[in-house]
Amino acid sequence: MRLCTIIILYHPDKETLLKSLPVFNTDTEAIIVWRNSFISDECQKIINNFNKIIIAGDCKNVGIATAINQSIIIAEKNGYSHILTMDQDSYFDEGMLQKYKTKIVENESDNIGVYGINPLQSGKSLYPVSSEILDVSDTITSGSVFKISNFSKTNCFRDDLFIDAVDYEYCYRIKKLNNLKTIVFSDVLLNHVVGYIQKTKFGFSINNYSPFRTYFIIRNQLKIWKMYPTLFSTQYKITFLKDHLIFRIIKIIIAENEKAIKLKAIFIGFFHFLVGRSGFYDVNSKSK
Repeated sequence: MRLCTIIILYHPDKETLLKSLPVFNTDTEAIIVWRNSFISDECQKIINNFNKIIIAGDCKNVGIATAINQSIIIAEKNGYSHILTMDQDSYFDEGMLQKYKTKIVENESDNIGVYGINPLQSGKSLYPVSSEILDVSDTITSGSVFKISNFSKTNCFRDDLFIDAVDYEYCYRIKKLNNLKTIVFSDVLLNHVVGYIQKTKFGFSINNYSPFRTYFIIRNQLKIWKMYPTLFSTQYKITFLKDHLIFRIIKIIIAENEKAIKLKAIFIGFFHFLVGRSGFYDVNSKSK
């Protein structure tokens, strides 16, 4: 296995780069750094310190799907067999990525489309930690490993989704059309940050997603619910309705900043789902 890391950067800070890049540089054959925004001189100096870096992207936000798809082309041209896709805020502790690679090689099979990790946030993992290999319906982009040769039969990620639900849609599609599994190694832990969690003075927490991200969460989650009604689990449906719609509206009104534009983002996201709009949209624009 010749593993290439793809990390998508969007206004990164130096602390996250210093946590993630050393492990990738040691335990994978190359790192494609895709720039989806301007990178500060301070961060660029950190990036330049690593000898396996391939710089890509022109500092314009093309979304997660397009950034990964273009990076896959670069990885394939350079002879890598697998890719590891990473968010900028996620990182492996020392030794964990090497363990992950060993488990992939030991369990590699033609009927597996995605290898995934157990996300760890604030000391709590998504799944109980054990040696068990889980057969799941989906897993997050960050920390997932894909065999590059599979993309010729599954196609890549959907550019029209732009950012949110790109990972879930791919997992559902390859299961439905190619009968490929998504598996998770529950003892491979990835430090992962979801949203911008803040504790409020009222005692509850908020994710405080930006209006931009809020729009895509609403539109794309509804889109994949419609596309894959049986694969989009009942629990996800409940979570979407409760956390991203009903309670999110209440929390925005009570505790979040940018109330008007975030409520607008929810409304327009729902409306664009109904009319079938896809691709990039700037929620701050006046057009709908």
